[in-house]
This record gives sequence, C-alpha cells and structure tokens, in this order.
Amino acid sequence: MRVIAVICEYNPFHEGHQYLLKQARALFEGEQTALVCIMSGDFVQRGEPAVFDKYARAKSALEGGADLVLELPAPYSCSVAEHFAAAGVSIAHRLGVVDELCFGSEGKDEKALSDIALRLESPAFAQALEKERQRDRALSYPKRLDSAYLALYGQPLALSSNEILGVRYLTSLKKEGASITPHALPMLERVCASRIRQSLREEQAPVATLERGECAILAMLDLWGKDDRFSRNARYCESLKQLFERVRTANDTDARLKRELLFTLFDLPEGYEKTPPAFTVLLGANERGRALLSEIGKKGSIPVVSKQSAGGKEIGAPFEDYLRLQRLYALFLKDQPRANFLFEKRPVIL
Repeated sequence: MRVIAVICEYNPFHEGHQYLLKQARALFEGEQTALVCIMSGDFVQRGEPAVFDKYARAKSALEGGADLVLELPAPYSCSVAEHFAAAGVSIAHRLGVVDELCFGSEGKDEKALSDIALRLESPAFAQALEKERQRDRALSYPKRLDSAYLALYGQPLALSSNEILGVRYLTSLKKEGASITPHALPMLERVCASRIRQSLREEQAPVATLERGECAILAMLDLWGKDDRFSRNARYCESLKQLFERVRTANDTDARLKRELLFTLFDLPEGYEKTPPAFTVLLGANERGRALLSEIGKKGSIPVVSKQSAGGKEIGAPFEDYLRLQRLYALFLKDQPRANFLFEKRPVIL
C-alpha cells in the first residue's frame, strides 16, 4: 500500500482541501493508497486558535477523503513556516510508512520549488539576508527575504504562502534524510479559508477566536507581571487590538504579534518549537486508517497517543505541556466549556 501524507490545518476543511486529497490519490490511480493527514491541533500557523476543535475538523477530513488524521500539536502548529514544516515532516518521516508528501502550490512545481529551496539554504543567500538586515533593521522578515533574493538573483522571490511552506517541506525532507517523494499539486482558486473564517465570524457562529478570550488574556498577562512586551502593557489596554497597536514595531506583522502572544501565554522555554515533536495524537481514522495504524505501530519511531487519559504517561513533560495548551484553547471558544473538554474526547472512527 502506498502511503501519502498531507501536512495541513483545515481551518476549516473546504472543497479545495477535498480537491487536493483527490488529486493526491489520483497520482497513483490503480494502486492501493492510504492518505494520512498531519493536521494542526488547537492552534494554527497564523497565531490563532483553530475555528473548530481538532476532532470536528478531523471528522470533516475523514468525510472528505482522508484515511487517518494525526495531530501536529502546538506550539509547532502555530510556528513560522520553517518550524511548522520541519515538525510536520519529522512526524511524517518517523511514522515509518509514508512514501509520498503532497502539498498545494499556486503555480510552481516541485522542481521550481526545489531550486528556490537550494538558493535559500546557500551561504551566499545567508550573507545577502544579513546584509539586508544591516541595511534596514525595520524590515519585517518576509520583506527582508524578498529583498535579499532580488538583490542576489535579480528576480523577485514571488512565493505564495503555500509555496513558502512547499519550499520548507523540501528543505526539511532533505535535512531529515527522508525517503519521501514530494509532489506540488495545483489548488482550486475559487475557495479561500480566510474568507470562510470571516463569514463565520460575521454570522456569529460558535467558533474560537483570540478576541473571545481577550479579557482572560489581558488579566493573565497583567497578573503574571513578566518582563515581555505584552505583559508590560496589558494593564493599559482594553482589547487585544489595543495591545497589539501599543507594542507594534515597524517589522511586526499581525501574524508575528499573534504568534508571539501565544508563545508568551504558552510559557515554554525559548526554542521549544525548534526541537522535533515528541509524539503525535490520533484524531480520527477509517477502516483503512486503522490498518495503517497497525503498520505504524510496527515500523514507526514516534509515539501515537490514541487515548489522552492513558497514552501520555511514558512521554512525560512534553505531553503535560500539550495538555496545558489544550486547556488554554478552551478560553477562546464562544460557549466556554470546561477547560479539559478535549481531554475527554475520543478519536473519530468512521
């Protein structure tokens, strides 16, 4: 059986995601295939809580074509592209069964992305990047990246957010020494997750947002009395929007501020997200996915926690951190259920 991995967020799952899963399976038409989705858990890359909880999103993924859904846990799931991709690839590699990695791209194929990846990893580009930093320290990292690439290669980098992740997947596969073949697949243009999220918010749907927990966040930051820029300013602000404007510098993007805020709330050691994930969590499976789980149990080198109440004891501190961040997620839900409501949920089995 050929096993295809997709690293994803599904925030929320939509027809574009379903289209990519169909394309991934169609690459190997006539062969028996299994699709494993390594999906962001409670928090997503833009530095926000996922709009729907991870079990609800896993169910949508299974109904949309996935066979097995495993979790890319926080803080990896809300890290910058480099660490997000590295963590997802690390899990895929250590499952011991993955043959292919598929991801979306707005136009560039894996050869074009591979060429860019080699350029970005070169010593010459590192020097150009540092030169741009010295030239203008107010530049945000994305703008500094574009400027350095243009200066060195005489052409704009011109990567979409999905293509940036694609480049990082390719780099991570090489660093892992993984015998996994990458495939860049075209995406549907007419669907956009950000527009769907905005519509849900405008409709006052019961989705998770940072703003729904902002009073608790501001109180936590003030009470902790730490010396980070958010804690120093929280007591003077009535909203997160006001807090972000108060601490913003010239090179801060909205996503960077949100990620930094979450990492402050997580209270994890600096560089935590740069270490490989110690485990993954089973979120859902169908019959083919359950058979694949059995193979992972024989060949894999990463623990797959199927039941939170029993599965994390051998993992130790990293799993305790995971449970703490999972409880934090409850702050951002409209109905404010008990903080441990996700701890009690079972994987979705179809």
